[in-house]
Amino acid sequence: MGRVQNSEVFKKSAIRTEALSILEALYASIDTERVVEQMVKIVRNVLLIGEVKIPLDSIDRIFVVGAGKCSPAAACALEKILEKRITGGLILGTKKRELCSIEMREGTHPFPSEINIQATNELLQVIHGLTPRDLVITLISGGGSTLLCNPRNMTCETERDVIEKMFKGGATIEELNTIRKHISGARGGMLAYHAYPARVVSLIFSDVPGNDLGMVASGPTVRDVTTIADARRIMKKYSLEDEILADSLIETVKDEKFFERTINILAVSNDTALQAMKSSAESLGFSSTIVTNALSGEAKEIGANIIQKIKSAPAKTAYFWGGEPTVTITHSGKGGRELELVLAAVPQVVDGVIVVGAASDGRDNCDFGGAICDIMTLENARAKKIDPVKSLNENASYKFFETVGDFILTGETGENVSDLIFALKK
Repeated sequence: MGRVQNSEVFKKSAIRTEALSILEALYASIDTERVVEQMVKIVRNVLLIGEVKIPLDSIDRIFVVGAGKCSPAAACALEKILEKRITGGLILGTKKRELCSIEMREGTHPFPSEINIQATNELLQVIHGLTPRDLVITLISGGGSTLLCNPRNMTCETERDVIEKMFKGGATIEELNTIRKHISGARGGMLAYHAYPARVVSLIFSDVPGNDLGMVASGPTVRDVTTIADARRIMKKYSLEDEILADSLIETVKDEKFFERTINILAVSNDTALQAMKSSAESLGFSSTIVTNALSGEAKEIGANIIQKIKSAPAKTAYFWGGEPTVTITHSGKGGRELELVLAAVPQVVDGVIVVGAASDGRDNCDFGGAICDIMTLENARAKKIDPVKSLNENASYKFFETVGDFILTGETGENVSDLIFALKK
């Protein structure tokens, strides 16, 4: 069974059916439980985590902690592999999963709450007072920044105001997470700090363009290279001085000794998805090109450029992009990055091409996981008298695709490797 719940939308034309096959290849390639099952094994009393080999007789206790959208599914897979070898642990996620030896806390996202603060404090208690013969496996993924909320002289409501202001200002993920690192005692290497002197192996599911592990979930197990001075420069850029008081800023741990026994492993990224999509398209006869895995910029500008690029391409061409566009919000409409990107392509679409934008976590700032655009989208919009240009100018992409019907519905997937976009020409 596929991930796309409204697959009937994709069965209206041959090119839509091909797009659905590529989408399903995307989701299958980044399946969190499958990724963990492939990376973690026990062979002759040795725990293998990627290339890391840990003799189990050198370990007294194993704790599993994590935060992010992938973490619950990853913890579920780990329990099946390690079984009773897990002493305990705690996972912070956005979707409840039934676990056995690991506790689960469901937090709020995309903005923090008191629930997140309480859960973060519980997680820090789990890894407090460990020894060099303890092993902590951390499961880190996108969404973890919001969940690992541990402020000083700041409320979660204030953090929400800060992040919302930055979202509206079109801040990059690097800017957002630099601020987040310096307003929480659980980000920016702080989980490694609290777990010291235990051994830490971190499986990181990257949703950050370029796969800077220090930016995924604000790098809770990665030695941070940003400083309070960097945070202050970003505060000035987005006029945050009134929200973030000087005594609310926290300097991240710089002493290398706290990271000497920590290994950070990239478990999966949008590169995995892009390669799977490319292979799927090639099996359908398309000449395929991965344009970039680090797409950035204004979503509506990117969408307009993508439709022009695919229109001028030869027949049977497929292009692929991965990354995180930004949306500068100027009106009170509802929608997400991919809805806006795809909407920007609608006015210029012609017969024989299709543009698809998907949030890998299944939630493009709303219950839609993305959208598709082809000639039927434009014709249906005209029939329903909804203007794509007006909708775009009003940041009303959700209403547009809700009316036209060409949205992607998956529910929360349990995966998160940034956004994926592709364009096909038949």
